[in-house]
Amino acid sequence: MNSHPILKRVPKFLRPFALRFIHAPISHVTAFLILHELTAIIPLIGVWYVLHKYHLSIPMDLPSWAIDKGTKVIDSSMARFDFTGWNVNEKFTFMMEGAYAFVIVKFLLPVRLMISLGLMPWFSKWVVVPFTRIFKRKPKAPKVEVKDSVKKVEKPRL
Repeated sequence: MNSHPILKRVPKFLRPFALRFIHAPISHVTAFLILHELTAIIPLIGVWYVLHKYHLSIPMDLPSWAIDKGTKVIDSSMARFDFTGWNVNEKFTFMMEGAYAFVIVKFLLPVRLMISLGLMPWFSKWVVVPFTRIFKRKPKAPKVEVKDSVKKVEKPRL
C-alpha cells in the first residue's frame, strides 16, 4: 500500500488520510465541499445574528472593497425578502450587519479550510459514503434454472 507514488511525498503522519483519499477521492472531495459550505453558512448566520441582536458595531477598519462585495452579496440575497415594516435606516443597518458578517466569514477562510480538511475523512466515512450507498443499485440475483429432478431412463435396468 505504501508503494503509491503520492504516498512517498506525503509526511508519515498524514499517510493514513492520504491513503483513504486515494481509495475514495470522490467521497472525500464531496465531503470537503459540503463542509466548506457549512463552515461558511453557519458562521455567517451566527455572526449576523450576534451583530443584529446585540447591536454591536465593528470597531475594526475593514477594507472598502470587502464591504462593497459583502453589501452586494447581501443585497442581492435579501432582495426576495419583504421589508415593508422597516424604515430606511433599519434596513440599511440590517444590510450592513450582513455585509460585516460576510466579510468576517471571508477573512476566516484559512480557519474554515483547516476545519474542512480536518473533518473531511470523518465526514466522508460517516455521512457521504452511507448516503451514497442508499442510491447504489443492488446487484440482481443470478437466475438459477431448476431442472427436473426426475431422471429419464432410456433402457430398463435389471
